[in-house]
Amino acid sequence: MQNLITQQPDSINVTFRKVKFDFDSVADRYWMRNNPFITHFLNTLSSLFPDGEKWFIDSVRAFKDDIKDEKLLKRVDQFIKQEAHHTYQHKQLNRLAEKFGVKISRYQNFNKMIWALGEKTLNKHQQLSITITLEHITATLGHQFMTNPAITHCMNKEISELWRWHSIEEIEHKSVAFDVYKAVGGTYFTRIWLYLFINVEFWLLVYLFILDMMRVDRKLFDMKAYLKGFWYLFNPRSGLLSRSVPDLFRYLKAGFHPWQRDNSWLIEKWIEGHQDYFITRSA
Repeated sequence: MQNLITQQPDSINVTFRKVKFDFDSVADRYWMRNNPFITHFLNTLSSLFPDGEKWFIDSVRAFKDDIKDEKLLKRVDQFIKQEAHHTYQHKQLNRLAEKFGVKISRYQNFNKMIWALGEKTLNKHQQLSITITLEHITATLGHQFMTNPAITHCMNKEISELWRWHSIEEIEHKSVAFDVYKAVGGTYFTRIWLYLFINVEFWLLVYLFILDMMRVDRKLFDMKAYLKGFWYLFNPRSGLLSRSVPDLFRYLKAGFHPWQRDNSWLIEKWIEGHQDYFITRSA
């Protein structure tokens, strides 16, 4: 085992927060800009979270007995609690999507098969490497949700705050799984080849799910929705994915660490103005 080397700022304290959002108040089927493509893009991400976050928890927990650093162990415990609560909240959002006719269970059943295949074919280090890949993607997208006003513009307020809360916690714990990976001897080669593979598989799955949701909604040939959706994702100035590309590529550096970009200020900035969403705050 390697000695723990982390670049996490001293000010960061990974903390479980229990929250509540009023999804019952959401009346619009297309709650993001009245656009089926963008709404289904976010529905797709939400559909992937419950099983994905179970994987994250299991892959980190598999190494708990190998971690000797007490601070990292505490961060792991809070990471697990945060991810479990993310799962709970996205299940509520997925129920909302089901109410509007999106067959979330259909996509989750397919997703479960993929995760099961990964558990059978990959060793523990490789499974953890997939976790740090997806943690980097979610933290990168989370940064855009918090800094790019165009991403949540005209989104239903309750759903917007769900994504922003999720984003600040992805930022807060973005190095936990990474530091575990380094502490248990994870290699650069494994980290990179799985990063490249998972990025292809993940984004392909996202677009296949969106297309199927559009088909079920009888919007498969709604070119206006596609054009606005692709502008939302790829326009050079404020696109969610186009603005994320530099950070996604930073992961390929041999000396990469998630906290080389210190965006910790976003966490307290959101928390300070959203106390009404917290049921409890526990360390």
